[in-house]
Amino acid sequence: MRAGALAEALGALLPEGMAQGCVAIDRDYPLFPTETLPEAAPSRLREFAAGREAARIALGSVGAPSLAIPRLPSGAPLWPRGFCGAISHSGGFAMAVIAPVSLAAATGLDIVAPEDHPEPEIWPLFLRPEEILGTREMRGGRAVAALASKEAGAKAMAGAGGLVPELRGMRISLAPDLTGFTLEGVGGAEIRGRLCRAEGYQLAFCSTDMRG
Repeated sequence: MRAGALAEALGALLPEGMAQGCVAIDRDYPLFPTETLPEAAPSRLREFAAGREAARIALGSVGAPSLAIPRLPSGAPLWPRGFCGAISHSGGFAMAVIAPVSLAAATGLDIVAPEDHPEPEIWPLFLRPEEILGTREMRGGRAVAALASKEAGAKAMAGAGGLVPELRGMRISLAPDLTGFTLEGVGGAEIRGRLCRAEGYQLAFCSTDMRG
């Protein structure tokens, strides 16, 4: 699997005006002095740096300069003024999406590698009882699609400043062909997103516009 193939798959999910970046986590990418991850293991620091590299590639695609992306106290990225975004890592790759705030208030992204697809015994950690029943009946990739969708949705809700429920607290509706999803969060807040599979990797993307 090449980073370019994943980048192409993610790019097809994004609305016009948004951008993506994808890199292999196979080296130590440079970090700005303000991009710190105290007491992180070397493998986690390499993931962190790769995520920032992917984000800077995406920023460059929309004409932004290469800037630092520090961590907020919550652990979320602090995006450069005028932009929002999201980062995800799995299976040796780091991916990021960037959007001007004129297009979205927040974005969500998740990638799940084939080796990280959830086994049935952990479905109750992120699925509601009725969702587990539906997943068992339809089989296929519904469980991993639901997991990626909820992870992406949680990032978008957090980025928009809303209340973020635990994953199994969200209600999800998946498109029959697993190309899209709708999530209902706290207070009935709704987020719609897009899904795709690329060589076994599950990708999920969503965004909230300025109208919420």
